[in-house]
Amino acid sequence: MVRLHQPERLQAVHRKLDQALTSMLSLLLLRLHFRSDTPVRQPIGGDVWRSAFGLHLRRRTCLTGAAACDGCRAHARCAFTSIIQTHAGRDGALLEAKTDAPKPYILSPQPISGADSTRVELDLTLFGSAIAQAPVVLASLVAAAAAGLGSGRTVLRFGRVERIDSYGRAGAWAPDAPTSVMPDEGYAPPPVPRAANIVLLSPLRLRIGGRDLHPGALTFPVFLKAILRRHSMLTECFGDAVDALPAAAVRELVRAAQGIAMTEARLRWRDQWRWSSRQHRRMPTGGILGSFSLQGDLAPVWPWLWQGQWLHAGKGAVMGLGRFRVEARREPVTWLVSRHPGAHEFAQRIGQAFDRCVEHLDTSLVCAGDTVIGNLPVNLAAEVCRSGARYLHLSAPMDVAQRGRELSADELQRLQAQIEEFRIEPRKSPSR
Repeated sequence: MVRLHQPERLQAVHRKLDQALTSMLSLLLLRLHFRSDTPVRQPIGGDVWRSAFGLHLRRRTCLTGAAACDGCRAHARCAFTSIIQTHAGRDGALLEAKTDAPKPYILSPQPISGADSTRVELDLTLFGSAIAQAPVVLASLVAAAAAGLGSGRTVLRFGRVERIDSYGRAGAWAPDAPTSVMPDEGYAPPPVPRAANIVLLSPLRLRIGGRDLHPGALTFPVFLKAILRRHSMLTECFGDAVDALPAAAVRELVRAAQGIAMTEARLRWRDQWRWSSRQHRRMPTGGILGSFSLQGDLAPVWPWLWQGQWLHAGKGAVMGLGRFRVEARREPVTWLVSRHPGAHEFAQRIGQAFDRCVEHLDTSLVCAGDTVIGNLPVNLAAEVCRSGARYLHLSAPMDVAQRGRELSADELQRLQAQIEEFRIEPRKSPSR
């Protein structure tokens, strides 16, 4: 278990930390699969899903038919108010006001596949006490999709729902399944690594002093405090733990983070907006994307950093913002990616060493320092380069008859296949 500095002065803090770590907030992560009759060019935003979800959840769960929820006599037992109109509970370490009360769910749209743009996937995460409401939450999302989403009223047909574990593996899920809540091993972090990579998968939106925090000002203590704040808020409102993380523990963890070096930062700001029907104007939802590495004594902060992957961090988490991935740093890996049976032997003939040979590359497994060899489409090659890995392009001049065939090592050699390093970088727009 975590042990921080100055044990005599902070014995009570340590007991609180141990208690929190052994009774972490339970969660349920589901992936909903939909189909559209027409191609979907851009992911349907989390804000669009959230708005439609709230509308259909109220239609399904309102017990009185009242025009407003304020003052409703059914408030205490209403599924809608427990999920949408949440209020702060006890005074946690970082829970500052009732307006700060989080929602017990996250709607995180997945990227649209270029190969099949009619397939739409939505990740739904439910926390703590909201897990019991999973059936009505799912029914409301399915109804919202069938009614049409966004200004274009994109209609989606529901296909299936899967439960996703902490390793990204999909499995069957049923509302009455005893394994509906993520098992303890899903939360348990792996052994503390010598270093770690943090990949920001959706815009991280932090504000300090009323202003947006931009990439150059992001530090690891600031990032960790955002995670701790999110954990404290969710635990305080929806968790089973007696108390949220105490303020003294937060200060000690942030102090420990100050001794951890943040290196290899490749961060950028992405501007994006959503339309607010309530305020009748565009609202900014931009934030920080990219990656950075951590080196130092990660032991004190490692459990919180690891578990934060499923909580998100910063503003807009309920609609998928602030999602990040933690990669325990390992020795560099060289990937050979090819559908040709002879690629393995061809690489050996020309003296090109590799560690893993795959037909299809999951770019989420590629880390900074890795090398990827293959004939990848530009978008995947760009993802490889953005991760900090080297990309070596495997090419061979082919005539029409050879295209689409699986080639042997001899055929690749006769075609004088070559491996060249490519570097794909975003092009800056010319200044006006």
